[in-house]
Amino acid sequence: MSEAIDNLSKYGQQYQTKVIANLITDRAFLEQVSDILETKYFEADTNKWIVDSTISYFETYKNTPTTDYFKRSEEHTSELQSHHDLACRLLL
Repeated sequence: MSEAIDNLSKYGQQYQTKVIANLITDRAFLEQVSDILETKYFEADTNKWIVDSTISYFETYKNTPTTDYFKRSEEHTSELQSHHDLACRLLL
């Protein structure tokens, strides 16, 4: 029997968006959860990309990422193409 992945989908997309918003704006929150938060907890590929990018940036610079960082990173990825992903990008 395969094990189900426990994720944040049970709380809805709006909750996941709020978690991500806090990750990219609240350094203390990011510091507290960066070791335990995993991309598999999020449904959308865009959310996974943002979480992964944010945690990678934090591990390197010990700070929240800048919007310029996301703009540059986005230029080098083709993962953000759907309409849903576009809406998430606009939040940045």
